[in-house]
Amino acid sequence: RLSSLCVVDGKWGKWGPYGECILSGTNKCTTQKEKLCNNPSPANGGAKCDHGNLLIKYQRKNCGSKKCGEFLYPIQAT
Repeated sequence: RLSSLCVVDGKWGKWGPYGECILSGTNKCTTQKEKLCNNPSPANGGAKCDHGNLLIKYQRKNCGSKKCGEFLYPIQAT
């Protein structure tokens, strides 16, 4: 008997909003946003996004002179 389930490879959804500014381990004030491998989600043995490796992706940026916790950090050149 043949299975009627289709293999569905995952595709990236849209980027979410940036979160609050936090002090990173490198002493920089950064924020990040994320997107999920859910448009559609992998199903029935289909591959995760980026050649089968990822279900979530992050993008970070410096916060500039915004408050970071209790401290104010200037824009850092990268």
